[in-house]
Amino acid sequence: LIAKADGSKFYFIGSGASGIQSLDSTFTTFSSVNGLPSAANAVAITPDGRYLLIGSSDLYVVDTVSNAILGTGLGLSGTVQSIAVSADSSTAYVLNNLPATSSVVTINLATRSRVGNPLPLPFGGATALAISPTGLLYVSAQNAVYEIDPATMQITTNGTIALNFTPGQLRFVPDGSVAYAVNLGTLGGSIIKITLASRRSEEHTSELQSLAYLVCRLLLEKK
Repeated sequence: LIAKADGSKFYFIGSGASGIQSLDSTFTTFSSVNGLPSAANAVAITPDGRYLLIGSSDLYVVDTVSNAILGTGLGLSGTVQSIAVSADSSTAYVLNNLPATSSVVTINLATRSRVGNPLPLPFGGATALAISPTGLLYVSAQNAVYEIDPATMQITTNGTIALNFTPGQLRFVPDGSVAYAVNLGTLGGSIIKITLASRRSEEHTSELQSLAYLVCRLLLEKK
């Protein structure tokens, strides 16, 4: 479930190409978003509430007033993994995954067109993209986080933060100095804390262990 900032409309993200429905603030009026060729992998709403961005095998821009897709897809290849939007709602950044590579694509939302060339990342399989309160972009990937300056669309100096984890999407404290993420690669479940200025990371084990972890513990205890 994702909401407009003013709470006037909500979008329920289900499965399949027709799995996205809008709901009014009272949750009594439903309307489908039609015309998607495949199920959504990623969604975002612009901070001004004007557009719903849907990522699947391409990126689609939906007018939140009419729930209509504006034009066609933007011609991205691969799979849209994650979407981030600038604070002024003018630009979208799209994490796009191909079988062996990942890249970040810049989209001008006013013209619904790509800007410049995609930024290729060092490895494929990136998991998420986020924009911090400072305006910098952060891509989560296996054993790394990449810090990107959206003004140049380049990884910043010392912007590759090495980890021994696979983080999900980063969530930031209000001043953008610290980020948190779920460790997607751990068996038992943990939270990663990253102090961005020092590039220091810490793993905090969750008290809520996964089912797989508990089963393994029971099997080991029986031996």
